[in-house]
Amino acid sequence: MEQTPQRPEPPRQRTRVRVDPASHERVELAGKRCALYLRVSTSEQTVDHQELQLRHWAASHGVQVVKVYSDENASGSKHRKMLDLLLRDAASPLKPFDLVAIWSLDRLTRQGIEVTLGYLRRLHEAGVRVISAQERWLDSDSPVWSLLVSVISWFAEFERKRNSERTKAAHLTAKTNGKRWGRKPKVTEADIQAIRGNLRRKEPKTLTQMGQQLNLSRATVYKVQIQHRWKSKTKPGRRRVTEETITQIRELLRNPENGVHAIRKKTGAGISTISKIRGPLPQGMIREP
Repeated sequence: MEQTPQRPEPPRQRTRVRVDPASHERVELAGKRCALYLRVSTSEQTVDHQELQLRHWAASHGVQVVKVYSDENASGSKHRKMLDLLLRDAASPLKPFDLVAIWSLDRLTRQGIEVTLGYLRRLHEAGVRVISAQERWLDSDSPVWSLLVSVISWFAEFERKRNSERTKAAHLTAKTNGKRWGRKPKVTEADIQAIRGNLRRKEPKTLTQMGQQLNLSRATVYKVQIQHRWKSKTKPGRRRVTEETITQIRELLRNPENGVHAIRKKTGAGISTISKIRGPLPQGMIREP
């Protein structure tokens, strides 16, 4: 009997299983303790938007937010108390969190490559993972994170320098046009004239009295006196010796019975002033006790 040829079986189709990186990340991060770091540059800004988005990210990944570190009005190289506290907590034996979530890399710092990598290395050596909500590639557990962080940090530093250059250019333009840059000065020209006029009075008011009159602090009045002392012939807080007083002192000195203390009581001048007008005593004359 002739055997019927068998038909070849069609090749089996391989089923490709697609692995969602986001789902893998959710499984990996589930149950982890997380700390949020928030930062804004000026006092007019708030961290509410950053915190809302990071809490939403934590909830979607099953991460438990245990602590929030927030630095407000922290621009440039200003001291950041909460960032320092975060680094201390990460290095402590009783580490309260396993990972740190930030909104973006420039919210951590924009002080350049060296400073940025320094922060990330300190957290990495402490066993704390750093994740950015905006830069998905920023994961300290990734093998290429140091290279990518260096590139992005350089761009962040470049942007900060450009902003500084634009600000300086705006300052120069305003100064050229005769405009004052910044807030209104607290001490006006009228206050300065009033303080200088008080120094020329025979019985000047005290610093406290002038401060109450001009609605200024005692330290501010004293500062104005120091700055404008060279424009006056007297030092702050001392009375000027008038020509009339000098003439009166010379008349009293002609009488040998008038001692320094007696002249001081009559004229109100200081002992050093009377001694300067009198000059050195003749040799052999006994000084008045």
